[in-house]
Amino acid sequence: MSEQEHVVSGSDLYLPTISLGRFLRHKLQSHGNKICQINAVTGESVTFSEVLKKSLSVAANLRRRGLWPRDRLAVMSENHLDFFLPVLGSYFLGVACANISPAYTPRELLHALNITQPPVLFCSPACVPTVKKVAKQATFVKLIVVFGEDTSHGYVPLSSFLNGGDIPFTASNPNHEAEYITNVLCTSGTTGLPKGASITDRNLFANLLFFNERGFGKLDPDHVMLGVVPYVHVFGLILQLLCFSHGLTVVVMPRFQEKLFLESIQRYKHVQQVSFLSLVPTLMVFLAKSPLVDQYDLSSLKEIWCGAAPLSPDMQARVTARLGVKHIQQGYGSTELMTALHVPLGRDKLGSTGVLAPGTHCKVG
Repeated sequence: MSEQEHVVSGSDLYLPTISLGRFLRHKLQSHGNKICQINAVTGESVTFSEVLKKSLSVAANLRRRGLWPRDRLAVMSENHLDFFLPVLGSYFLGVACANISPAYTPRELLHALNITQPPVLFCSPACVPTVKKVAKQATFVKLIVVFGEDTSHGYVPLSSFLNGGDIPFTASNPNHEAEYITNVLCTSGTTGLPKGASITDRNLFANLLFFNERGFGKLDPDHVMLGVVPYVHVFGLILQLLCFSHGLTVVVMPRFQEKLFLESIQRYKHVQQVSFLSLVPTLMVFLAKSPLVDQYDLSSLKEIWCGAAPLSPDMQARVTARLGVKHIQQGYGSTELMTALHVPLGRDKLGSTGVLAPGTHCKVG
């Protein structure tokens, strides 16, 4: 049998010959002083310009501390306004970023760190107790940076990284940059401890671009997305990067809380419409069945993307009927594929994950 036999392909996808870091820097700059992210709990907000300035400062400080292309760093945090500062900084430098779940036990954290052995670890204050339990064993971690200004934990505060200025980009070399690993994402670990899936610059860039193809993912920059999917998960990562690219404001939820979730949709309805949700099937069940839903005005919702696990046709129909949301779409993918292999491309057929994503190939049988 020929290697090409039974192979089907998505539509062609053009990839610009620039790095992901250059692309995102340009996009963040183009959105200027528009609100980029809002903390759902405190109401604190940051603009696209502030995110760019801070992430460039983080990159500059990392460069001064000796991180160069093909080095590694790690980020362990719940969804947080500071989460993407080291992530974007790593893209600007060509450094691989390992996203680590804040729910990991000390044993799981040590295992995850050993996969990439990063010399620098960024974490939220909530993760400090777990980090402290493994710090002496993870001897390759030379620097621990904690989000915020507090120094009582004994580690370096992120605030000290935010005065670094700009960094010069080296000349673009697409063939070289294509091999850069941008992220190492932990798989679910259903067959043991989590494994690290390496995502390249071109892989991640392609995912950002194909969401523009033929009617799928036409994100409206005037609307607001509620960001509840964890940033350490491949789905949460790509969604926030899409919002950086398209200029959508994201209301950031540190973790799912029923009332906060519903209140956030209602609260921002009159300022900028929370019209777009990205959810997992368990949250679709919540929207379909919880009596709390009837206590809130969710009429601004226009579109829901669902991923990470299969969404049944019945549950999709129930959410549509209850909320009147016209477009509910799900895709099929995996961590190793950097989100999606199949996407609906604007079609809303119940239970369908759509067709092959642009730029992908799939062998049947």
